[in-house]
Amino acid sequence: MVDKAYAIFEGMKRHGVKPELKHYSCMADALGRDGRVVAAVKLIEEMPFEPDEAMLGGVLAACRVHGEMEAAERISKKLMGMSPSKSGYFMSLANIYSDAGRYSDAERIRGFMKEVKVDKLPGYSSVEFDVNVSEPRSG
Repeated sequence: MVDKAYAIFEGMKRHGVKPELKHYSCMADALGRDGRVVAAVKLIEEMPFEPDEAMLGGVLAACRVHGEMEAAERISKKLMGMSPSKSGYFMSLANIYSDAGRYSDAERIRGFMKEVKVDKLPGYSSVEFDVNVSEPRSG
């Protein structure tokens, strides 16, 4: 299915239709979900647009799922440059390091967050039981 999508994407160019950012974003997401994270990163780096956070965030999530460490580092660097105060990008990279057993790198990221005063926001969930609402907190 991804190969067919890529063929259509390339066909747009051959037929004089310039793909827009949204087309590149969809293609990068499809490649990442299919485990072709390196191809997704290459597509992003070679496209004639600057990627947005949503596009990069989707590929970063694929990096974690598929264990693509080098790609995760490259994408995280871009995301942290775009939004240096968003803790989620730092935590994603720290979690990717932890998943790979690179605990010292994960700690380095967490230490850097403290150094530059980027706080990890706690996660909340709301669970309703009859008329009562419980909001357990994580983090």
